[in-house]
Amino acid sequence: MRPYSLRPGLSVLLALPLLLGLAACTSPSENTGAFALTTRGALDLLPADARVVGHLNLAEARDSDAIGPLYDAGFNLETMTGEGAARIEDFVAQTGFDLFDDIERLYVAGDPENARFVALMYAEYDPIRIDAYLQEQADVDAERTLYRETPVFVSTDSNGESFSFALANDQLMIAGTGSEVRSVLDRMADGGSSLSGNTSMMALLNNAAHPDDAWFAVRDLTQEAQLNANDDLFDVSRFMEHVVLSAGFGDEGLDLVLFGQTAAETNPGDVADLMRGAISGMRMSAKDEPELMRTLDGVKVREDRDAVRLEAFVSETLLAEMRNG
Repeated sequence: MRPYSLRPGLSVLLALPLLLGLAACTSPSENTGAFALTTRGALDLLPADARVVGHLNLAEARDSDAIGPLYDAGFNLETMTGEGAARIEDFVAQTGFDLFDDIERLYVAGDPENARFVALMYAEYDPIRIDAYLQEQADVDAERTLYRETPVFVSTDSNGESFSFALANDQLMIAGTGSEVRSVLDRMADGGSSLSGNTSMMALLNNAAHPDDAWFAVRDLTQEAQLNANDDLFDVSRFMEHVVLSAGFGDEGLDLVLFGQTAAETNPGDVADLMRGAISGMRMSAKDEPELMRTLDGVKVREDRDAVRLEAFVSETLLAEMRNG
């Protein structure tokens, strides 16, 4: 039997904040609540120099009448077949832990330019059972080590890049590049510099309209925009320097949010006009889709000093249409 890596199953979860962020072409006006205790604790563990950071409250997403079915349609064993599904079924049976249903919150942070990232996954689980299971799998392509008395599984790809997965305690798992995982364990033990002390990033996160549901923030976005200057996705975002996307999970639908701080030489009013023009173009293409048209009609765009805000609401009906193709 060929070896398998720990990466594939986790990569699905790590991608969720980015996918949610790309869907959120809108935004509200003000932060509607304080960060939860778990989020404050996570910010104390994430790297201080992260340029990208995201949070997804998976428990709230699953419980939402509007979002839950969309989540279930994409992430459940019934949609999987073959060796991957068999391994996950065996993992759940042996450990009592379901990757798709038991993770409560997910946080990711990193620096794309330097290919560094780390993810914090909060869930109630039995680290002893998972540790034992992974050790028993002879074909797991990962070496078990101890770092600060914590089990850490390290796999290395053909390019020599390492990926680590740590069982920090019975409520937290850590995954990411090796140095970042070890740094989180260092901060857990000794404290030290963390994202919560990064005043610029924290100021940006204060513009997340739904701090307890989902948000995804990027600083120095112009670096990515310059690399993707011919990509339609960046036609507007290349005029923004810092962005935070936010989404609120409700039973009636999804409240989407974008706050974009424009570059110093850019007029926020001009960027707002570009966004309004893009939305008008989308409306022209949505004449035969009444629910999408209603959503686009409700999109609000406004400038706010050195920033642009967009607000929109995606109804449960439109989400169901998207889910059913």
